[in-house]
Amino acid sequence: TEVVAATLPVSRVSVWRYTSGRDAIRCLDLYDQSTVAHSQPAPLPRSACPAYFEALRTDDIIVASDACHDPR
Repeated sequence: TEVVAATLPVSRVSVWRYTSGRDAIRCLDLYDQSTVAHSQPAPLPRSACPAYFEALRTDDIIVASDACHDPR
């Protein structure tokens, strides 16, 4: 994640995986280049973001230049 953040013009990079029941995603690593810190935020349940989970299920790639305001 550090290499990706240094290579691409982004300040945060994270890697997420589905939980075994696919009812949530869990962060394996979140790197924040501005604080030079790694963290593992709480899992994100499907019920909190149903549109995002549907996009994960149906789309090959999710492109979101502004993740905070993307409708998914």
